Amino acid sequence: MGLKDLMAQMRGLKDQAFEDQLYRQVWEEIQQGRMDPVAQAKSVEDGRGDDGLVRSAYIKHRVRRLRYEIEQRKEQELQESLRRKEAEAQRIAEEERHQKEEMEAQRIAEKSRLKEAGRRSSQQMAEERRSQGRRAEAEAQRIAEEVLRRRKQADAQREAKRITDERRRQK
Repeated sequence: MGLKDLMAQMRGLKDQAFEDQLYRQVWEEIQQGRMDPVAQAKSVEDGRGDDGLVRSAYIKHRVRRLRYEIEQRKEQELQESLRRKEAEAQRIAEEERHQKEEMEAQRIAEKSRLKEAGRRSSQQMAEERRSQGRRAEAEAQRIAEEVLRRRKQADAQREAKRITDERRRQK
């Protein structure tokens, strides 16, 4: 059984159950002949040639090493989890920055569009005023021509009446 499998079995175990599972794992390794070389070397040193002491020391050293390996693996998993969370936080921050930039660009574009629309409106209003001015000038011209026509007509009528009156007087 590998370290990952052992860790999966031990998740959620209380202290005593965790300790028992470590000893169970070491016992299975001994029975299968899969001895840890470091724990074996230390146990031979501690046992001073006594097989019972060597076996007892092996179990002690192997349990200690398994505990250490599990702690190391947990630390690695924690560090990896922290790296993933930090990368996710950076990705989110980058996404938010990009969204802010996008919103700012849209705001500037909208402001520019409104400014352009206002400029066009100003141009349209100026054109309308010029057009109204041209219409007013044309109307004033038409009225002036009408007044002139009527004056000429009135002058012609007066002249015709004067001539008629003069002819009557001559008769």
